[in-house]
Amino acid sequence: MNGEIVIVEIPMAEGDPLGATPDAHLVIIQVQKETLADGRLQAGDKIVSVNDREPKDAPHFFHLLNASAREQNKAVLRVRRDSTRATELNAHNMIPAERARFIQRREGFLYKMVSVAYQRGIKLGLCIKQRQNHVLVSRINPGTLSARVFQVYDQILDIDGQPVTDSTVTETAIRDGFRRRQFFTAVIARPTSAEARKQVEEELSRPTQHLEPQNDEEPSVRMAADVRDIALREIARITAKQLREKPSIVATPGAPKHPKRPTIVEKPMEKRIASDLQDEKGLKHIGLIHSVSNNK
Repeated sequence: MNGEIVIVEIPMAEGDPLGATPDAHLVIIQVQKETLADGRLQAGDKIVSVNDREPKDAPHFFHLLNASAREQNKAVLRVRRDSTRATELNAHNMIPAERARFIQRREGFLYKMVSVAYQRGIKLGLCIKQRQNHVLVSRINPGTLSARVFQVYDQILDIDGQPVTDSTVTETAIRDGFRRRQFFTAVIARPTSAEARKQVEEELSRPTQHLEPQNDEEPSVRMAADVRDIALREIARITAKQLREKPSIVATPGAPKHPKRPTIVEKPMEKRIASDLQDEKGLKHIGLIHSVSNNK
């Protein structure tokens, strides 16, 4: 295997975020600035062990990392450092192939993957808006986690591999990433030309979308025509049913409304209950069952 083995010691307490993002093969694909991993780990490092224990996958790696921090207030990582692999990752903006295939590239935009690690006491500070099927960064609060990663006018294309075209779905995916792994990754499209920036600025200046379908909306942000028609018919049916006066269950239409009194049927009705016994001589007679019915 290419590369050299490097020992990396990281002082950390239990619950401290590492600030480095490994992929499914435990290769570090991004290191966030001003975190524990900054200056210690590099993009392209392959995680070999944590305190001499080999992680099976990314969740197991973070489990070992947290256990080491709890027991020793530090983590000792053995990584295989490959400069060639790091160069290749940077050349491809660190976007894995399985996530790059969802990108519809546009001229004047830079596409890259970013990672945001949770840090206790520091807010996310990310404000997003949805315009048609684009999730756009509208504001970033200074001194927050987002200020180190995002820029205003960035378009968020996916969160942790899940394509997003809705602001609510985006917010939920970010919360899930923080809750499950204490970080999330995002593929973004960043406008780099004046024309591209103007295009995004015009999108953000448009009024917020209404629930009514617009002619220029993409299908991903409105119901299909046939689904909408079915929904409208169902709403009309339920409304009409609620407006109609329900007839009395004890009155005949056109007749005076008065309840009918139930009467007891004097003739008893005997019902035989099936049995799986071959010899039914031992069955005991328990009496007759009387039925009650309405007088018609």
